[in-house]
Amino acid sequence: MMYRSSSHGFTLIELMVVIALIGILAAVITRALFPARQRAQSTAIIANMSNARTQAALYYTDNDNSFDNVCTASNGILRFFNEVATKGGVQTTCHDTPGGWAMATRLPVLPHIWCVDAGGASRDYIGTGINKGLLYVSIGDTSSKSSFGPNGIVCQ
Repeated sequence: MMYRSSSHGFTLIELMVVIALIGILAAVITRALFPARQRAQSTAIIANMSNARTQAALYYTDNDNSFDNVCTASNGILRFFNEVATKGGVQTTCHDTPGGWAMATRLPVLPHIWCVDAGGASRDYIGTGINKGLLYVSIGDTSSKSSFGPNGIVCQ
């Protein structure tokens, strides 16, 4: 008696089912990792804004104890401002006076807005709550709050 070796390959249907399952798993994993990516972008933005605060302090001592034009000067925080403004498509604004400065940006994790100022404040704002009598740092459809105080512009 002679036995025939019967080796069968995969059918087209079986291969298509496996490919479809792999595609579904890849889509689920990609969707699950999106919030982690947003948090990573937000962390990078916050780090750049912290570096901007350090650079502004150096600018202050180099410019006769004045923050005037710290947002736009090449030796000020302009480089950090541009880095923050291009990360994750966020919107960023910076205001300065001789006595202080404040920079605010929308984080990729909406509706969070991060604000840093000359006084060392770093604050996270959620939502669109606005108090009257403040200078509004407008960022799209939401605003961070900063005010003119004795030391210039500060995040509140």
